Amino acid sequence: MARFVLHSSQNEIPVPDNLVELEVNDHLEGEGRMEDAEHRAEVDGQVRSSLKSDFLLDAIVQAEDVQITEIELTEYLVRTSQRYGMAPQQFAEELQKAGQIQQLVAEVTRAKALASVLGRITVKDASGKVIDLEELAPKAANPADLVEEA
Repeated sequence: MARFVLHSSQNEIPVPDNLVELEVNDHLEGEGRMEDAEHRAEVDGQVRSSLKSDFLLDAIVQAEDVQITEIELTEYLVRTSQRYGMAPQQFAEELQKAGQIQQLVAEVTRAKALASVLGRITVKDASGKVIDLEELAPKAANPADLVEEA
């Protein structure tokens, strides 16, 4: 839903075509579908949408000097590792091997920037009813859950 709010803006965010092409080709190569024109068009749209969101959120991060704490990063790592059915330490090692730690930091920072902006606005559903965003927010991990058992 938050991404929809970002994209319903009337302001157009430019995305470099060469960056989109690199991302699309990488995706299609991974699937062995380089010649699938229909799928290429679908992935192109998804990549453009994702990059626009990232650029917008990065601008908010910069404008508002959003910083994350080690605790926020750890909580996010724990939640994400659970979604993948992995122990947090194992998940962190896999991210390190894949060189994706910076990507994780960027994702957490963008999420915090989005939460900051959403915390200052009123969101309504199609019928005009105010939506309480606090009810939709993930609950913080219990600190005891973050400690790995010996």
